[in-house]
Amino acid sequence: MLPSSHQRFTSALLLGLVIFSVVPTSALTEHTNQSGTCSGSDPDQECVGGVGGGKEAGLESEEQEEDFPCTLWIAESSIPNAGLGTYTAIPMEKGELVASFGDPIIAHIDTTHEEIDSDYHWDESLFHFPLFDTDFPSMFMDFGATNSHPTLANLKSSFKNFKRDSAGLHRSKDPGAGAITMYNHLDWEITDNIQAGSELFVDIGTGYFEAREKKIGYVRTEGDYEIADKVLFDALELVRKEELTEEDYEVFLISTQEETSEHIRALLPSNFNDIKSAAEMGSAKFNLPNNIKTPEWLKENGWCLDDKLKYGISKISQAGRGIFAKRSINIGSSIAASSLIIFSRDFMDIQDSYRDGATGRIVHKDDVILGKQMTLNYCFSHPDSSLMIIPNSAPVLYINHNGENPNAKIQWIDTFNMKTDDWLSKSPEELLKMESGPMIEYYALRDIKADEEITLDYGPEWEAAWTKHVESWDPDEDDKNYIAASDYMEQSLFTVRTKEEQEDNPYPENLDTACYFTLYSHDDHGDNETVVEGVELDWSDYSANRILHNGAELECVYHCKILSSQKVDGTKYFDVVLFEYTNPQFKRYHDVKGQCWIPGHIFVDGLPSEAIIVIDKPYTSDEHIDEAFRHEIGVPEGFF
Repeated sequence: MLPSSHQRFTSALLLGLVIFSVVPTSALTEHTNQSGTCSGSDPDQECVGGVGGGKEAGLESEEQEEDFPCTLWIAESSIPNAGLGTYTAIPMEKGELVASFGDPIIAHIDTTHEEIDSDYHWDESLFHFPLFDTDFPSMFMDFGATNSHPTLANLKSSFKNFKRDSAGLHRSKDPGAGAITMYNHLDWEITDNIQAGSELFVDIGTGYFEAREKKIGYVRTEGDYEIADKVLFDALELVRKEELTEEDYEVFLISTQEETSEHIRALLPSNFNDIKSAAEMGSAKFNLPNNIKTPEWLKENGWCLDDKLKYGISKISQAGRGIFAKRSINIGSSIAASSLIIFSRDFMDIQDSYRDGATGRIVHKDDVILGKQMTLNYCFSHPDSSLMIIPNSAPVLYINHNGENPNAKIQWIDTFNMKTDDWLSKSPEELLKMESGPMIEYYALRDIKADEEITLDYGPEWEAAWTKHVESWDPDEDDKNYIAASDYMEQSLFTVRTKEEQEDNPYPENLDTACYFTLYSHDDHGDNETVVEGVELDWSDYSANRILHNGAELECVYHCKILSSQKVDGTKYFDVVLFEYTNPQFKRYHDVKGQCWIPGHIFVDGLPSEAIIVIDKPYTSDEHIDEAFRHEIGVPEGFF
């Protein structure tokens, strides 16, 4: 039996890139209790009833601010009604990576895209990175609250440092194996040079917003802005030729709306005198003039993301990864804040299911529950509640349990659009429709030293469940021989073997080969419409200029079989067959001919060895261990 200080992994989940909450300036205040301001280093002293600490509260020294400058801020987005946004406090160049907290990806096992009406799910097909071993929707975390814009996007996901590992836990000896996500270090890369104070945007595509138009209204597309820019260019030419005057401009706008749409018309300046500046800036920048903030505005209105915490391997047994204090943090100070995602408890069930042959849809057997989603481990809830609340900021994902002497605690923060009391007075049905609500804050229960791991008390129910899990844990004898694909690669055990060679020298039974390849020609980007199933292609015509190994340049990777090898000038190359990535039981997206689409299977000759890796076979990785620990994190007494 482990001692009560035996602590585990964290709580928080994944962030979609559209967030509907904001930290008001009024939240950035000092913690107070009935006796006044919290002070001292007594570990038993708690601060209650207040919110947020920081520079405004006088809790940070000027020396600390100089040693640990803030480079990322969360504040209200410059996009109207979009809630929070993320801003860079420093100029950044194309190709730079934004500060990372080991941003994770959490799988939601064996469920279909149609089932999930959540703004916070991301499907693996959007990234085509099938190093996952099931066909599932997953949720991608980032560092803050980044919104989408089709033309001002300056940020994209990057797999340069992506890892798929178990953080040192092995299923043959560690009861924590399978209880934490193996997917981490999703990075975010700047796509264009930007100046200090710029809001960060991604482009998540028109499909995301089209599917939610009834819910959130029409969101303008890249095509809308392109049409508006063309209209502005034409208008400016007419003005220069004196064929368009201020008196004629209203008629011009009306005719534009009739020829295009009201969405295009709304992007054009209502003032005739603004035509020149709008045309020069472009309709996107003209309609979002405040997307670059001053340092003073960010300090007054924002919440720093990266000046207090750093990511690392936890010092706590079985915890895997952890989050640590980058510098000393005073008692009562704010450590981090996060908005919330709301799910029902039923959402955490893994149900037995089958595909209906007539409709092609997944049918769940409601009365057959196979297990619980790993997502459950990252949720806050109460035993009597039907709801799960999930913090959606990457750093707090790694806050681990300490039942004896935690140094952090959570509490509510009122948001700009709803007070906590209003939110808590709503029914579960109303809350589920909202999906996001107020924010929670993690604050220091005592003085925290630099490099000290941040911990919470997960509550007695969680600790009892963990203790029971450890006592009953009984690994299979065969588990001793298990090795994950990531470890097999990292330990340099992998050499490329042809199908014939594998008959005499097979890979471990849980591993399979995968190949990086891009169907677009590096000369003219090709035309995948001309590629048919079974076609034979040559690597040098398509992927030769885009070596890849970590996926940074070559985005597409497929299950593959190594058919034969050949040597050219002393270097070995391989002929392979690539298979469209899918789990046949949950086949989806076959008709979507995106960048990584291939028609069933194709043959590719001449792959270099660095374009071939091993991956885990479906349902063999740690998250699929039947006895893996699953339990939500408890909330403090009186939280609800």
